[in-house]
Amino acid sequence: MSHADALQAAVEKMLADRFPLRQANVTKVNADGTVDLAGAEGDITEVPCASSYASRAVGHKVIVVRFPSGNWEVLARSESPDPTP
Repeated sequence: MSHADALQAAVEKMLADRFPLRQANVTKVNADGTVDLAGAEGDITEVPCASSYASRAVGHKVIVVRFPSGNWEVLARSESPDPTP
């Protein structure tokens, strides 16, 4: 591995450790625009969403970040819900 590759890998690991991304499912869309989520970390309520995730809906799978402060934010939708047969 070259020095540049090693440096890139170290930076990516640092960012992943500091701002870990997770996937979760939207279980409720609240009137104030926040969402409730279910994921590997358990249930998380009243999570704010980035403006890039505007069309919020129950059942969406989303990408969530947890900041060092402990606060969560939904960044984007990760995939569409399964179509109804």
